[in-house]
Amino acid sequence: MASFENLCAKRPDLDFAEYWQHDSDTELYHFIGKDIMYFHALFWPALLSGANFRTPTAIFVHGFLTIDGQKMSKSRGTFIKARTYLNHLPPEYLRYYFAAN
Repeated sequence: MASFENLCAKRPDLDFAEYWQHDSDTELYHFIGKDIMYFHALFWPALLSGANFRTPTAIFVHGFLTIDGQKMSKSRGTFIKARTYLNHLPPEYLRYYFAAN
């Protein structure tokens, strides 16, 4: 919200309230990881409502990327940066993987 409010301050064609006021017709979608679902599906909408802002239209939660059934992890050495991947393979494969999973 703060980043969007900053953008609105720099662009007179954007009105923060038009998007975030309680009765806004704008659709607002959240895309989050399952590890922060509890906060973003329960507390965040309650805080927004209490502050008289609109709540999300829908919340989409994605699972973890896994290697051999375990969450990718830098400490386990199983984390792959997208840039490293793209240095070796075409981006279409990565896009398909994210869309399919």
